[in-house]
Amino acid sequence: MQQEQNLRTSKSLLRSIQARTGASLEVISINSTKPLYAYAQQYDRGTRFG
Repeated sequence: MQQEQNLRTSKSLLRSIQARTGASLEVISINSTKPLYAYAQQYDRGTRFG
């Protein structure tokens, strides 16, 4: 269940990263989900609270 939540969260973070950077989801999705999710979380945290 946690894994599914992470997957849903990473998809929304992907969309926000796409909106901010203009990168295509296809290019971003080349990376595997876990490192990308960790990056997306860190990126999102940094831009919101940093």
